[in-house]
Amino acid sequence: MRSAIQLDPSKNILPKKSDAVIPISITNVNEFDISIYRIDLNSLNSYNDIFQTLTQSDLRRLRSFWGESVANKTIQLDNELNKTETLNLNLSSILKEIDPGLFVAVIESEDLELGYWDDRPTQWFMISNIATQIFSGHDFTDIFINQFDTLRSIGDAKLKVVAENNKILFEDELGMDDHIKISNTFLEGSGGFSPEIILISSKTHGTAILQVSDLRQKPEILKGGISKQVDHDVYLTTDRDIYRQADTMHVFGAARRLDLKTISNEGYVLALRNPSGDEVMRSPVETNANGIFASSIALKSSYPLGRYTLNVEQIDGSILARHDLSIEDFVPLTIEPKLALEQPIWKLDGQEEIMLSAEYFSGGAAAGLDAELSFKVRASRTHSSEKFNGYVFGEADFANDYEPERYEETLSTDGLWLQFFENDFSIRSKNLFEVLVQGTVFDVGGRPNKTRLVVPLDTDRRYIGLKPLFGKQIDDGAIAQFDIVNVNRSGEEQPILDISYEVRRVYYDYNWYYSDGWRWRRVRVDEEVVEAGEVNGSRLNLKSGLPWGRYEITVKNSKDFITNHEFFVGWGADTKPASEPEELVAYYDPSSKMLKFNSPFSGQLKVIVADENLKNIEAFDVNKGPIEMGFSLENIAEPGVHLLLTLSRAIDDNTEHLPQLAVGKIWVENLSSDRIIDVEFNAPTKLQSTDKIKTEFTVSQDTGSAIIFLVDDGIHAVTGFKNQNISNHFYGERELQLGFINNYGQIIQQDKSLNQLKMGGDELADTLSKIDKSDFFDTVATVSPILEVIDGKISHNFDAADMEGRLRAVALVSSEKGLGMATSEITIQDPVSIDISLPRFVAPGDSVAGKIRLRSNTFSGEIALIRTIGDFNLENTILLGEGSSQDLLIPLQVQQLGEIPVKIEAKYSGQKIIRSFKIISRSSVYPSVELQTVTLEKNNWLGRSITDVPSLYSDEIDLNAADTEIEVSIAPFIGINLKQAVSSLNRYPYGCIEQTSSGLRGLLAYAEVNGATKDTLAKINVGINGILRKQKNNGSFGYWSKYSPAYEEYQPYAIETLQMALPFAENKEEVVESIADSLEALYRMNLSDPSIRLYSYGILANSGYEVTSRVRYQTDRLLRNIPESWKTQKSLGLKQEKLDDFSVAYWAAAKINDEKRMSEINDIFLKQTSLNKAEKNEKQNAEPAWFDPSLKSQNEFESSSLNAPRFGYLLADLPEQYITPEILKIRERTKSGFAKQKYRSTIDNAKLVKLFMADKEALEDKNINIDGKDFELNKDRILPLSKDQLKKGFKVKHSSDLQLSLNAELVGPRKNRIPADNGYNVQKWWFDAEGKHVDDQLITAQQGQLFTVVIQISKTSKNRDGDLLVTDLLPAGFEIEDALVAPPSLSSVGVYQESDVEPDYQANMDDRFVAHFANRLYLKDTVLLSYVVRSAYTGEVQIGGAHIEHMYAPEVNGRSGSFRALVIEK
Repeated sequence: MRSAIQLDPSKNILPKKSDAVIPISITNVNEFDISIYRIDLNSLNSYNDIFQTLTQSDLRRLRSFWGESVANKTIQLDNELNKTETLNLNLSSILKEIDPGLFVAVIESEDLELGYWDDRPTQWFMISNIATQIFSGHDFTDIFINQFDTLRSIGDAKLKVVAENNKILFEDELGMDDHIKISNTFLEGSGGFSPEIILISSKTHGTAILQVSDLRQKPEILKGGISKQVDHDVYLTTDRDIYRQADTMHVFGAARRLDLKTISNEGYVLALRNPSGDEVMRSPVETNANGIFASSIALKSSYPLGRYTLNVEQIDGSILARHDLSIEDFVPLTIEPKLALEQPIWKLDGQEEIMLSAEYFSGGAAAGLDAELSFKVRASRTHSSEKFNGYVFGEADFANDYEPERYEETLSTDGLWLQFFENDFSIRSKNLFEVLVQGTVFDVGGRPNKTRLVVPLDTDRRYIGLKPLFGKQIDDGAIAQFDIVNVNRSGEEQPILDISYEVRRVYYDYNWYYSDGWRWRRVRVDEEVVEAGEVNGSRLNLKSGLPWGRYEITVKNSKDFITNHEFFVGWGADTKPASEPEELVAYYDPSSKMLKFNSPFSGQLKVIVADENLKNIEAFDVNKGPIEMGFSLENIAEPGVHLLLTLSRAIDDNTEHLPQLAVGKIWVENLSSDRIIDVEFNAPTKLQSTDKIKTEFTVSQDTGSAIIFLVDDGIHAVTGFKNQNISNHFYGERELQLGFINNYGQIIQQDKSLNQLKMGGDELADTLSKIDKSDFFDTVATVSPILEVIDGKISHNFDAADMEGRLRAVALVSSEKGLGMATSEITIQDPVSIDISLPRFVAPGDSVAGKIRLRSNTFSGEIALIRTIGDFNLENTILLGEGSSQDLLIPLQVQQLGEIPVKIEAKYSGQKIIRSFKIISRSSVYPSVELQTVTLEKNNWLGRSITDVPSLYSDEIDLNAADTEIEVSIAPFIGINLKQAVSSLNRYPYGCIEQTSSGLRGLLAYAEVNGATKDTLAKINVGINGILRKQKNNGSFGYWSKYSPAYEEYQPYAIETLQMALPFAENKEEVVESIADSLEALYRMNLSDPSIRLYSYGILANSGYEVTSRVRYQTDRLLRNIPESWKTQKSLGLKQEKLDDFSVAYWAAAKINDEKRMSEINDIFLKQTSLNKAEKNEKQNAEPAWFDPSLKSQNEFESSSLNAPRFGYLLADLPEQYITPEILKIRERTKSGFAKQKYRSTIDNAKLVKLFMADKEALEDKNINIDGKDFELNKDRILPLSKDQLKKGFKVKHSSDLQLSLNAELVGPRKNRIPADNGYNVQKWWFDAEGKHVDDQLITAQQGQLFTVVIQISKTSKNRDGDLLVTDLLPAGFEIEDALVAPPSLSSVGVYQESDVEPDYQANMDDRFVAHFANRLYLKDTVLLSYVVRSAYTGEVQIGGAHIEHMYAPEVNGRSGSFRALVIEK
């Protein structure tokens, strides 16, 4: 055993009337030196090491500045080898003649082998008879000072409150009373003026020192209740807590002061924050005369999926209330499954009984539906009993690798399934275990409706729980304290016997590696035991303070059940360990005015009446045992007060092994009779889907205001949401506002049985939401306006539900005095229920089926059923008897993209029921893009040109695919036109600052050409708001959000975009303010790129800033760098970068009208080689043929001396007088280069749009003849060609003298479904629930089957760095599953490779899985992604390849192979 000396520095008070004895534990030490120092109390607070364990360095400073040496002694011992002996160290003889004060004893021994910086065994102590209890309220701090031994008043004490900077904040003398009241105005300082120490000294009774850096701290047993921090108390709720994008959120709130008076006609602000913390909505609200407000907020389709927070704020921004909600691609449940257990706790190796039952929300048993039960064992660190909240059980690093078990069955005619379950889980270790049970019932189409519960699993007789009495970390040198419990699985506490503990200091190595920035992996490499012993009670105090580092405490019983907990010791701990008193459980009966409790010992009871301050106090002497005493509460405020009870025991020499202090609290409610409003539902609870919904509630008060929420219970069932009871919010138990500090726990326990030692002396996302989504289910989520209570009633008529299900009606009522709430259920059921289940989307060419179940509830006879899918009708006549049902398919075999209308119409017995939906049809694979051009014959001498255009052919894109889109334009140039460029911008679903700006520029161009329709204006303002949301407080724009880095190259681009959009803005004032702030930021910005500087200076000059000297200086620097040889050369061969530099310089010079420098730059353009060469005409083909212009244009674009792809587009924004032939030539060639490119980024498309808008199209003839028919061209110059004409070829006639081209842009699925590697290798595998790899060509699955999809991506070439987006389109009929109970894990499917990089964002959407990587991947980096899908609907469908694309260089991409899936009915 290691040599050791252990003290208990958590205790530091020695009883005044007893010998000064300190317990000390010694192991393998034969001799030690002890030094005792007395601390100068006048400089106490400037000494930072008070109550800390000291090193040799600390001792040197102590001796030099703060400590007076009072004793130095050597102690010799004769103890047994490897035996720990606990002795009493008696200090009485050397302290007898010394004045009271604060002392520290430090021990040195050669046997300990301590280094200079190692902690010495240290014991701080005071000899004191001063017992102190401190109660700190909102306005006052009350301090009670008594004698430990008699509990009487001290009488002669002096008290000082000392600040961190050693300033005395307050001082007073205690008279015969035991109470000092301090106004908190003395104690509210901050920084160096904040209170740090309370010092109490008495000549008779010694010294007491309490650290009070946080006067509002309190022990755990006094915590709980609703926190009320400000006088404006606001209740906030919504109609539900989960929404889809573009839903409407209905908000209700009520405001009262803490004394329950209504806050009328008060203005607040509703602020909605997205998952990144960005504020996306801000809306004012105002309370009415009864203190309530309501608002309906339209959630935008651009909001990203994830968790949101809705705040109620005061005008100054302080938050008064908070409500959490989610925006998800959820589907309401239509069936309510329930799980019932025979036994609440399962025992290992027993047989358990579990019942799964299911009913439709519209009523009726879910008979004959497929169902599934899943079980999974997992280790848990929390006990199922709430009284052990905060405790941890078992080992932290236990691996939950138990495989799930599944059972399948068809529900009985009663909608029931009784399963007998053999609980034979193979438990491989001791831990606290539970079974996660999931019950799933599949609707008629195959969509799951799930419910879950957790069952405690009993695998052992005893379980040890450990609760740290501090936060996430503890201060260096402070004593760590823990509560220990020994319980069975039912939560019954057992005696704490045969439990040992160890504290280890643990050491980690950090393996650093570079991947997407510097990262590390933590590996534990070493550990050392620093303390060990037996646990003798429910409170474990470590024997010594711990130095900086990471530690692990382990407690273990004799049966090898182990619980561990890792914690950190270091500076900046969030809390210091409190001295936790014992809990005193008490009860107060207001009617009889009796206080009842069981006193654990005899002593003095203080009964304190408290709200935000200590209001009243009475003291009583009580004996041990049951106590029942009268206590009157008079004139207490509403809604109630706390009774705070402190029971203290007289302590003579602290030799009794008993608690010294017990504390408890009781909330005593006090409400007048008119505070509670009784609300009852008084309307029909069963209706048909075509009936108006009348909601009426009777209210126990005649007047007031109210609101009624009406929401589909199938939505609430997704999350289990219930509106918080409004009465509980305002009237429920409040958090105790008093802080409580005492020094009872600091007394060093005296054990006279021990032998004595005597001696002398711590946005991409929002853009993914642009994807179209289906309207594939019926639901209700609505709200009434604010209603007035009239004669004790409120009512509101809602529209007919047009659906079947169960609706939850919630009424919230507020009057001047009272509050009330009621909830009722309304069942919507027709004589014949029509259960419709549709997939979330479909794809052209696939065959997938939804399903209908007709259930007769009260009808018997013929039903005419019409199913309309697009233009396809199916009509049937079905004969149903009462109580019977029949299933029918909804075949979804579509050949087009876009919205597919689906209508189900049922007619019977004079009734007509219609259900209408819109299903999105989108391609099953990520589309490819291709350009094809054919040159038309020029006008001949007869005045007519005729071209036989051959059939269009593509090696890459499947022209026969239903989802292939082909758009052919006619133009006097090769490449796409304006309309096609704008369409390309609309196809990009990304949303960084550049792409948001680029997309907005495309919309502005479209509006200029075609006019600003209502829809276009709405889209423009979505773009404007997208830019505004990214603006930082300093005026600059973040890349993805206001919290992202602000890249200099996009600042002027975003500002210019806002300036262009300003005329279309709905919120012009906000946009003007944003532009002004961003211009100021740009003016002050230190820009590193010379060309970006010139671009910025041009924007600033155009906005009225004086930047002439800046433009001239930067332009002159550019001109000065021209080689001397250029001046004599007649022609130049400028590289593209130089041409770009001179282009932006020319543009900036034009903004300040600097014709001199413009002339110099134009001379350079004139000398550019290509300008002096005669232009070559495009070679005319002997026979017209389609060709890919991008194949030759790429090299031309990169090598041409006249292309300026970075800034050439700025030359489109010049006054007419500054446009020279050379400028026109650069603009034309830059435009041509962009137009011919197959792959263009968003910024390329935006530049191309700008160039198109500047050049007036030369094609004036609006008439063209195709296959003998005359057509008038629209502004877009798009030809009205059918796919059949493109396949077979066609004739074109025109009368233009220009050389014209037909430019076809093809967007559609590839012919070849094999993987594509254009810089990234992508592989995708599907594994079934058992971890088996399924066929790569055709997956055959049953409905309801789970699969794990694994995507592996590797970078294969050194390409451009930047943002990457992974998109994996789901096959139609499949849905991403939150498979909490039984997801097939990566390890189970044999994929063990570690991913080098984790995505910055990922989302599970209706029709795809997406992941975004914000930073670069390095060559050979590997990305591993996975998610779980379920085959929900029958059919044969295409499984597209997973696709990765560089968001700024779309030519850099990769794709896995495609295959097919066949899903068959169970």
